[in-house]
Amino acid sequence: MEYALFSDVPLIPIPLKEVVMYRNGIPRSKIGSILDHIQQTARPAVLHIATKLTEVMSPPSERHAVETLALLLCHDSRAAAIIGGIMRKWDLFHDFPLPEGLKLDWVEREWVFANPKEAFSMIQDKVDERRVKPVV
Repeated sequence: MEYALFSDVPLIPIPLKEVVMYRNGIPRSKIGSILDHIQQTARPAVLHIATKLTEVMSPPSERHAVETLALLLCHDSRAAAIIGGIMRKWDLFHDFPLPEGLKLDWVEREWVFANPKEAFSMIQDKVDERRVKPVV
């Protein structure tokens, strides 16, 4: 698997200046611009791969998970803070930022919501909001 991911350009190509800028973490409002570096037609698949890699790797700690994902997806372990922010603050399935105050936590080798019922309700509201938004 590693060979396949390293044999071509990074799936999430993050410019070095942005890696340096967000080395201590990334604000929720800036994650979308980072993900915009992904080829648009491949973006849903890349986000799905990020989710599945975490499941398959089952890393022992959050730090190990984000460093490994940064290396595999960005080809740069220095992007770990950015990848950690994406994993905690972005809904990878629906491809939008999680509502303010909601984030995923690393618990027993996986990303989970502290309060799943509340999280589901907040995400569903956001999905519904996006569905009824008029197209301009």
